[in-house]
Amino acid sequence: MRIYDLSQPLNERCSFWPYYPPFEVKYIKRKAEHGVNAQYIQTSNHMGTHLDAPRHFVTAGKTIDQIPLEWLCGPGVIVDLTDEMDELGVYTPQMIEQRVQVRDGDILILHTGWHRYGEFGATPDEEKYIHLHPGAHPDTHRHHRDDDRPALGRALHPGPGRVGPPGRRRLARRGFRQAAGEDARVR
Repeated sequence: MRIYDLSQPLNERCSFWPYYPPFEVKYIKRKAEHGVNAQYIQTSNHMGTHLDAPRHFVTAGKTIDQIPLEWLCGPGVIVDLTDEMDELGVYTPQMIEQRVQVRDGDILILHTGWHRYGEFGATPDEEKYIHLHPGAHPDTHRHHRDDDRPALGRALHPGPGRVGPPGRRRLARRGFRQAAGEDARVR
């Protein structure tokens, strides 16, 4: 199986949600003085590459530690929606289904192209990236809840030199095919 790294560097340049505290790191021990390096790191959970647990949106939803690891890796599909996404663009289940067949248990990664406005993107624009990004039509969430798929997560843009499709990510249980006509399942 091919693995796509969706992570971005974790540092003070990472995008973080407005009004949340920014990333902070400092050494509390140095090897020369204490024999080891140790750091103090403070950050919110809405920064950089992260996973929103179902509990973030549903009071009785699963917490991160309750999410089965099988939901986070496996076969899936990558859907390129860049030609339809603009400021405050909305994607629907129909847009996804017109471009790719999502099999039961697939991990669904939506490539909106919005990564280009992130801190490490080709044309960084923090306001556009945070406030004007595309999002899901409410039917998208209902559609995926009805077919027993886990909560919607967000895959922020990969950093320089990283491999992986940017954009939004839906977590399910299996996959990776390009939505380009042919079935390009990655193992």
